[in-house]
Amino acid sequence: MNHEDALPDEAHHTLTFQHIASIEQNSEWTVLTSFKPPYTGFNDILTVKISSSSVESSLKEYMKSLWCTLYWYFQLPRSPSAIGAKPGAPKKEWKVEIRGAEENKTEVYEAERMGLIYNSYTCARRGQTETFYIYSKSFWQIPPDTFYQQSADSDNIYAIYPHPLQFSLPTTNGRHPLRPKPPAPGTTFYKRYIPSLNSFLTFRTANLETDVPILHKWMNNPRVDAFWGEAGPETHQHEFLKKGLEDNHCFPVIGSWRAFGEEVPFGYFEIYWVKEDRLAGYTETADWDRGVHVLVGEEKFRGSHRVNVWLSSLVHYMFLSDPRTMTLMLEPRVDNEKFISYLTKAGFYKEREFAFPHKQAAVMKLQRDAWDGPAC
Repeated sequence: MNHEDALPDEAHHTLTFQHIASIEQNSEWTVLTSFKPPYTGFNDILTVKISSSSVESSLKEYMKSLWCTLYWYFQLPRSPSAIGAKPGAPKKEWKVEIRGAEENKTEVYEAERMGLIYNSYTCARRGQTETFYIYSKSFWQIPPDTFYQQSADSDNIYAIYPHPLQFSLPTTNGRHPLRPKPPAPGTTFYKRYIPSLNSFLTFRTANLETDVPILHKWMNNPRVDAFWGEAGPETHQHEFLKKGLEDNHCFPVIGSWRAFGEEVPFGYFEIYWVKEDRLAGYTETADWDRGVHVLVGEEKFRGSHRVNVWLSSLVHYMFLSDPRTMTLMLEPRVDNEKFISYLTKAGFYKEREFAFPHKQAAVMKLQRDAWDGPAC
């Protein structure tokens, strides 16, 4: 795609571009962004027109074109004028109005039915003057594979099929929904290009056959050991990872950065269901709340911006993986002030402190409706 690197701070400007030929050559996109003094009124208008020889092809190409356009657009930096010219000025949610419904009425209604856009009228009647729109924060909660797949034989790593509700028999962990199996060891379940870093970020399930050496290196770093306490010989990390892969409420994850053909692991994470975790004994939790433990092992991949990117991407995955997940939690040690500040910046709030047997912890929570989307 050809587009400007950033949106200029002007009263009005228009970006018109062609999307990649492999999608559709006769599509026409126009993006109009308006800023109105005193910069508290903000309106983005996107016009999408598709010409196609068949209804089936038109539906497919319209969905793909619209999703790709929004994916591109919502990764652009917002103009300071749109955010608010003065400290404390109102910051409106990023909203895009979809134009072109007259020429593509069937496609637009289908996009609304599938949850990609909203309709200003939610009544059953059709035909009145309607406005179609999408919020940035809503867009990032849509599984990409619903609308876009890179190739016919690519893995649908974001394809989500939530299990129907069925509760387990009461156990020592209490009553909770039956959980789906996590991705198999070695499987990449999240991949996203990060424009600001010119790199791909990936998450995959840890593999006992290949990941013990890197985990051994990280766990024996004094900085990491101070918080995790898992230093020791490789046999210790082997048992640690084996236990994680056999856990029914949690699974171990390796995060990697990939650029210029090289993929480098940088961190270890554990994604878990809070209802079955010991944290559930210290705070209110719902059936689909999730939590995560985090560890960055590679020194060169530390820093506030990278933390914001991988943290918001973990949030992105957990909200995508089940639409019933409304709250995410972490329980960092209270003296880990830098990480707690990162969490606060990412939208988490501190509920309270409590005493685990091994540490004084802070309950940090993020609500789905308070999340603005992943850092780009």
